[in-house]
Amino acid sequence: MMIRTLAAGVLLAMAGQSVAGEPLRLADQALNQRQLMIFQSGQSLFSEQYQLADKTADRIIEIAQINPQMQPGSALVEGAGDIEQIALISPNDGIQQRLQGMIGETLGLKRYAQDGSAIYREARLLGIEGNQLLLEDGERVEYLPLQSDWQLLLPGPAPRYANTPYLQIKRSGDASDTLTLNYMAGGLNWQADYALTLEAQSNTLWLQAQATLSNHTGIDLPQSQVRLLAGQVNQPQGAPRLYMAKAAMEMATDSMPTEQAFEDYHLYTLPSRIDLPSGASTSVALMPTQKLDYHNSYRFQMPVYGNAQPEPIKGRPSRTISFTLPQQEQREFSLPAGNARVYVKGKTAGLSFIGGQNLPAHAAGEEVEMMLGEAFDIGIEQTQSLYERLGNTTRMAYQVTLSNAGNQRKTVELTADFNQNWQITQSSHPAESQGARALWRIDIPAGGSTTLSYQVELTRR
Repeated sequence: MMIRTLAAGVLLAMAGQSVAGEPLRLADQALNQRQLMIFQSGQSLFSEQYQLADKTADRIIEIAQINPQMQPGSALVEGAGDIEQIALISPNDGIQQRLQGMIGETLGLKRYAQDGSAIYREARLLGIEGNQLLLEDGERVEYLPLQSDWQLLLPGPAPRYANTPYLQIKRSGDASDTLTLNYMAGGLNWQADYALTLEAQSNTLWLQAQATLSNHTGIDLPQSQVRLLAGQVNQPQGAPRLYMAKAAMEMATDSMPTEQAFEDYHLYTLPSRIDLPSGASTSVALMPTQKLDYHNSYRFQMPVYGNAQPEPIKGRPSRTISFTLPQQEQREFSLPAGNARVYVKGKTAGLSFIGGQNLPAHAAGEEVEMMLGEAFDIGIEQTQSLYERLGNTTRMAYQVTLSNAGNQRKTVELTADFNQNWQITQSSHPAESQGARALWRIDIPAGGSTTLSYQVELTRR
């Protein structure tokens, strides 16, 4: 058995070239299985296995329904005997030639919404310019690329390979019962989405994680076995590294995706095959819902740079929540990079959205912090009451007033950042030293205020 790689200088043959003998054409009916390894970068590894009904030596094999965004230099073929040549055939007539004869007629169009439902429309074909159709839809005239989320619904009989590329394999020698084709391609991507629901009367949250898979390849991918790779993968020449040997598909029987360490990344294997229609986004659960304790904090940063401050500085603290990811022997709960949204569930108001952000990747056992926004009921005003320069030393004094218009006591973490050597000489509240900054934790009563007074000396380095 021989495996051959399609070289970077692959022959991009044009449709219509003659080949010796009638080729063996493989399409969806010959496809035994399709395995997809989807990266967060928008690239994917396609692994497809076809049944060979005819193993006649030297017979050319053509494979239809290839991802139009295939990277030619990544193709690997196994089970076809000795490979002499692989050509990615890009039809230059096919459906375009057919559409030329339909100018003036009404075309049917279909695409899929995010929920997977089909959307249909009709438009009259006015002309074809390059790879774009000129369509009239009521009083509107628009251009529609041939490779778009909208699929053309044409009356039969259909052309042999529509307008998508197909792979032509010239070979010799004996073939196996099955042919395996592996290649890298664009058009598929996934992202993690997190929903965090806070319980209003306690410091617990419910963490739900899902993966959203988007198919913009231009072809439907039914009943696909899917793995999702989390992590930043190096992309030489615009394509992620290939893991052909270690990327064997091992499907789980659990109802949740299985997570495992893979090289220096994390790999999630979906438990069952899924349909990925062209143009649709599909969401699947990424891990079981977790109930976690969280900490609520309010933070405000005060810059102190050794300059006079003629006017008061006013602001509001940011609200931050933090929690620690569980780390268990039987299963790790890491978070791939993704979008996180935070909700709070009240007794009468129902569910409310209170903030969100893009989270970087976090490993199991790490602390996760999310800044939700500014606290509306807490006001902070910093006033400079002393400014003196004595040689290399600058002496300054500040009064910081914190007010709380809410009906609950709040604690604010105040930090002062210094760009010179510093020393707190007086302070109405205890200060913690944290390198180039000082930290105060100030309690503010409900409906009241608290004033922090401190004096600092800065020395030029």
